[in-house]
Amino acid sequence: MLPFKSGLYHLARARPEVDLVPVWIANLNKVMPKGEVVPVPLICTLTFGAPLHLLPDETKDVFLARATAALTSLTPVNGGQA
Repeated sequence: MLPFKSGLYHLARARPEVDLVPVWIANLNKVMPKGEVVPVPLICTLTFGAPLHLLPDETKDVFLARATAALTSLTPVNGGQA
């Protein structure tokens, strides 16, 4: 997984009322192969995490690290349900 870009932080700061929900998509590489425009009709599993919000005085780096940890916790290797 690549590091999150700062846009997620800016979105959380601009719209604090919006729930940012981490979602892990298992089998994504087969459902949406690289370079394809239309998804392949295969089964995939979605695992949803708890909503994230920017905490008061939270820095960009800390928020992005927390968002990364929230998504990583949903992976099958790290105990997620997918």
